[in-house]
Amino acid sequence: MRPFDYHNSYMQEFNLGIETHLENDELRVFYVGALGQHIARSFPDINAPPPNTAVNPNLLRPFYASVPNVTSIIYLDSEAQSFYHALQASLSHTLHNGLSASQLHVGACVGQCGQRR
Repeated sequence: MRPFDYHNSYMQEFNLGIETHLENDELRVFYVGALGQHIARSFPDINAPPPNTAVNPNLLRPFYASVPNVTSIIYLDSEAQSFYHALQASLSHTLHNGLSASQLHVGACVGQCGQRR
């Protein structure tokens, strides 16, 4: 079973960066992000009876009154979302003899939110 307002999934990606050069140093700072919208998700059996010791557990199924011969209903929708946000910073220093040293730091937040609205 799937809802009538099932949407196509899509992804938005974006970034913004700044680079600067100071004598022997190079500094780079970037923000990177991605948002996923209308990601498909599945609910295994929305017609499952609650835990019980009944002789006929089918009578306890949520949709038994409207469709008594159906025991399992898988529900699909497109309401999940995902996100990624990161800050990337690097510093490179060139020494006098041609060698260079670099340091890179990345902080990120990744998640998926699948709660109903």
